[in-house]
Amino acid sequence: MPDEKTWVSISPFLSSKVASRIKLNPVPEDWDYLAFNLSWREPVRNYQLEQLYRFIEETQGSKYDWVGMILSHLSHYVVKREGRWYCSEWIAHALVYSRIVMWDDMNLYDTPDLNPSKLYSKLLEFKAKNNCTKD
Repeated sequence: MPDEKTWVSISPFLSSKVASRIKLNPVPEDWDYLAFNLSWREPVRNYQLEQLYRFIEETQGSKYDWVGMILSHLSHYVVKREGRWYCSEWIAHALVYSRIVMWDDMNLYDTPDLNPSKLYSKLLEFKAKNNCTKD
């Protein structure tokens, strides 16, 4: 998050629900970080942040979508249980909801099996194509 201390995630292993966590002393070598530029125009940047925080608030406490994740990876269809998410799906929706990335710019609509590795690759491609900074 912009404060560089808070991270928001959904993990099947921690609490199994969307939650904010403060990581006071992250070890940069333990993670691959991708930072996305917000708009240079102040009103648009503020809108992007407001939307991101709104999405986090709306999904706070949502449970992990084990059924949707497994069935989406076994079929050619996106299976989604209402009010539940799996990690890469939640991240993709948060970035799109806040207009930090656009759904069609990354062809996410054509990716029913959006695992973390595939999302990371697509986000790297997006950053390279749009001349975003690596961190």
